[in-house]
Amino acid sequence: MQTTNSKDYIELLEVFRIALTRGLLEKSEVVKWADNIIANDNEPDYFIIELSLCGNQNLNDTISLISEFIGQDKPLLSERIILGLLYKQYLEKKITLKRAISFINWILREENLTEEETSLMYNLDLDYDCVEEGYLTLGLFEEEMLRFLEIYNDFKIDNFAEWEKINSTIDGKIKLLSDTVKKEQEEVRKKYTEQTTKKWWKFW
Repeated sequence: MQTTNSKDYIELLEVFRIALTRGLLEKSEVVKWADNIIANDNEPDYFIIELSLCGNQNLNDTISLISEFIGQDKPLLSERIILGLLYKQYLEKKITLKRAISFINWILREENLTEEETSLMYNLDLDYDCVEEGYLTLGLFEEEMLRFLEIYNDFKIDNFAEWEKINSTIDGKIKLLSDTVKKEQEEVRKKYTEQTTKKWWKFW
């Protein structure tokens, strides 16, 4: 039997807080996690017991309980796990594309991820505007969004022990996608310039 220190689960608890706040997880899933800790722990700490008893509380009380425990210093890794959760939720058709992009925009405003990650998310935001204005098809945008979110696919709620190892691979994947996107954008600019030049010569 083990003895749990809730502080060891700060990243996971922050994922719970964000997911509950944004509607990506049901409260029952968090309670189930706490119940499992209690069932396998010789001395579960008081916070875990409180979390286990949240089944009869309203959602806001549960979120407040987790927030107070985490404190002001929010772990940055949790937002990457949220992106992985978002990827799965979208593939399972539990959320719409519009809601998915709103989640990405929310994470973008938090400004906690790397410059290359935020740049990719900013491009998604701009491209979604192009979809709404009719300049980009919904299918092409969906492919672009899923290509980005797939980077975080290995993050799962139940593989918490592997998060650090998985996280060590993310920067490389982000760099690869970022380079690919830059090449694609350069090809689009080059093609546009060529077409514009041809039209100019035809005019004269």
